[in-house]
Amino acid sequence: MQKYDRDFYGNVTIDGISYTLEFMIDQIPYIIEYNRNTQDYFFISRSGIYIGHNTKNISNIIPNVVYADYSRIYLFNDIILPWNTQLYMEIFISKFNEETAKLGCVNLGNSSNPFGFLVYNVA
Repeated sequence: MQKYDRDFYGNVTIDGISYTLEFMIDQIPYIIEYNRNTQDYFFISRSGIYIGHNTKNISNIIPNVVYADYSRIYLFNDIILPWNTQLYMEIFISKFNEETAKLGCVNLGNSSNPFGFLVYNVA
């Protein structure tokens, strides 16, 4: 990430691209929910929406889902909100990259990840 700015209203500009606070809350992955057996995964926003699926319930995506097969990884907490500071965003990006690499997540540039900055190397 080259440049990060946040205005009085909470809107964030990252490398020249502006995001509203509402968009960040609805679209930044807060949770990675993954199936331990099939390696399927989903990103869930802080507002509880399955990103790219516009629902708050996995059963709307996978009929007859077996909830016991799924685990969750939380990418940040209510104190370190990535849209609050550049440092918090960098911590989030590092954790996102680390966890998605461990899980073998692929196609992160598709509709599940509308943010180009998530694939940045923080180092």
